[in-house]
Amino acid sequence: GNVLNMRSDDISGELRREFYMKWVPISEIQRDYLIEDIKEEGREEGRVEVARNFLKMGLPIEQVALGAGLSVEEVRGLRQ
Repeated sequence: GNVLNMRSDDISGELRREFYMKWVPISEIQRDYLIEDIKEEGREEGRVEVARNFLKMGLPIEQVALGAGLSVEEVRGLRQ
């Protein structure tokens, strides 16, 4: 068949998972890397959710950033 050659950093998030899980036979090392990448995305989504909840509670941005493990800039971006 056909071959698609692409750097893995050109594919992100949901598309990366979909592509790898359906089309690319992966080694154990690649699988472990992909699993860790998915876990990290989940942790990031969790931090964002925590920050949004803190913002809803009316906490100052600096406290939200500290409590959620995000930068002040990232928290400011959530307010927009």
